[in-house]
Amino acid sequence: MLSLGLGLTVLVATALIEGNLREQLTRRIPSDAPAFFFVDIQSTQMPAFEKAIAAVPGAGPLDKVPSLRGRIVRIGGKPVNEVAVPSEARWAVEGDRGVTYSATPPEGSRIVAGEWWPPDYRGPQLISFDEGLARAFGLGLGDTITVNVLGRDIEARIASLRRIEWTTLAINFVFVYSPGTLDRAPHTFLATVKSTPEAEDSIFKAVTDQFPNVTVVRIRDAIETAAGVLGNIGLASRVIGFLSILAGVLVLAGAMLATQQRRVHEAVVMKVLGATRARIAGIFAWEFAFLGLATALAALGVGTLGAWLVISRLMGLDWTFLPVVAFAVAVGAMALTLAFGLAGTLAALRQRPLALLRNE
Repeated sequence: MLSLGLGLTVLVATALIEGNLREQLTRRIPSDAPAFFFVDIQSTQMPAFEKAIAAVPGAGPLDKVPSLRGRIVRIGGKPVNEVAVPSEARWAVEGDRGVTYSATPPEGSRIVAGEWWPPDYRGPQLISFDEGLARAFGLGLGDTITVNVLGRDIEARIASLRRIEWTTLAINFVFVYSPGTLDRAPHTFLATVKSTPEAEDSIFKAVTDQFPNVTVVRIRDAIETAAGVLGNIGLASRVIGFLSILAGVLVLAGAMLATQQRRVHEAVVMKVLGATRARIAGIFAWEFAFLGLATALAALGVGTLGAWLVISRLMGLDWTFLPVVAFAVAVGAMALTLAFGLAGTLAALRQRPLALLRNE
């Protein structure tokens, strides 16, 4: 039962991880998500770009955001190499990050601390920061962060913290500056557009024909590719889980054979005491059903805990328990143990009491 339980644990954990990732990728993405992301639109191209998109029937309004690249050089006034940055936040300081400026809060984020600056603000440089990254850096409202943009160090005071909902697929940045400095620097634009499925090919052709420098990302293709990768990973994980279960089944079969003589003896004694075959079979069935249920519950508990740790702690995603997986594991474990147990019980029920008791 221990070998079978380990196999079931692997199967539960991998199935729950794959199911949660698939739900994050497909079910939680809004139905009105953008059809395309456009990257590296030059400032001089933007009027013509907007006109080209508007000319395609079925295309929605263009959502555009200025985009620059910057590297964090100081955190709270200290150089980055003097700050103990946690491993889960190292990605933010190990390369350039996208930065932008905005007079209004971006779509798909919620201010959880502080306030957004007025639309006409032109004072000292302010910044709105991602809540999770600020916590990892040990920063709060009023602290400073310095980012090198185009060779110039720009220090800004944190005016607000935002909780970003990346699953909305709206354009969002970890760093959003107040207008006044970056709007005078050379920059490109990111843009998204919503459209009907019938208009997607026309939009793609219009952009690639007229603006060869613009990178076009079709959201549907990206999601389908990611779903395919997840499916392959899930298949490989399930194969490993089933192989582990097969090993557990072989060990279970060996254990059943090793205890076959005991079950034969118990069946004979119960026959002598007046138990019917149906009663004896029922007793053994309950025994094996409880063994299977105990194995399933243990595998479910350990596997769910492992999957939760991976999804919530390691990946930082929202966790969803999938009851179908739990039900399938419980039924599968009970079915296996019942099948092997009752197979051995049938042989015990065919044993004649006289032949066995004569040798006692």
